[in-house]
Amino acid sequence: VAVGCAVKLNPTTGAIDTSFTTGQEFLLGNIHSMFIHGTSLYVSGYIFSHRGVTIPQFVKTNTSGDLDTTFNLNSTIIGDVTNMMVTTSGDLIVAGPIKSASGKAAAGLVFLSPTTGIRKR
Repeated sequence: VAVGCAVKLNPTTGAIDTSFTTGQEFLLGNIHSMFIHGTSLYVSGYIFSHRGVTIPQFVKTNTSGDLDTTFNLNSTIIGDVTNMMVTTSGDLIVAGPIKSASGKAAAGLVFLSPTTGIRKR
């Protein structure tokens, strides 16, 4: 079965879950980190296109692979997101060799709204 650079597997059987429409989802690069929180999938790496739409290197989709256009696609993270988690207070923390986010120095760690992608601190 041909797939793009992202595939969803059934956790019980290991079979490819075709509800996650792959193929030409993420093009021109490598995915460095993926994180699932509820029905949201956060993806980062050297990715430049999702279903033909130019995107930043950090995006949010649902678990079927549909791009969440309410997530801040204009956020500017300079650097590479290699780790992600959601805190108990609900902040999305992204980490890695990140120099800045939203025009402010980041020193490798940024707190974002998991809903909008807007930098919180």
